[in-house]
Amino acid sequence: MKCTINGQYIRQVGKAIQALANVGEELYLEPKSEGLAFRTMNSSRSAVMTFKFDRQFFDAYEEKSPDDLERIPSTNPEASSQNPSKCRLMMRSILMVFKKLNVLVSRDAFSCRCMMID
Repeated sequence: MKCTINGQYIRQVGKAIQALANVGEELYLEPKSEGLAFRTMNSSRSAVMTFKFDRQFFDAYEEKSPDDLERIPSTNPEASSQNPSKCRLMMRSILMVFKKLNVLVSRDAFSCRCMMID
């Protein structure tokens, strides 16, 4: 999956990730033909939070072959599954990128590129 986010929308993605970090410790990226979903689940699996961004939200959006992505089920992120269209990231890692949104956006960030690679 490859996508490019216009600089004026980086703040919205960052705020979504910060909100997801309040719920769970892992971020699940779910690329689909209609867009990209960011999802998390709390440690007791009693709450799920999802932000979905349509492909029109991105300057460029290319869904990668599902065979190239980590296999994670939508209902049980710890078990193996036949659904290959998801990728799991530690929330701490992704938060480092979006932690200081005001500084990032005020320094004229023109775009943000995201890629999932084997």
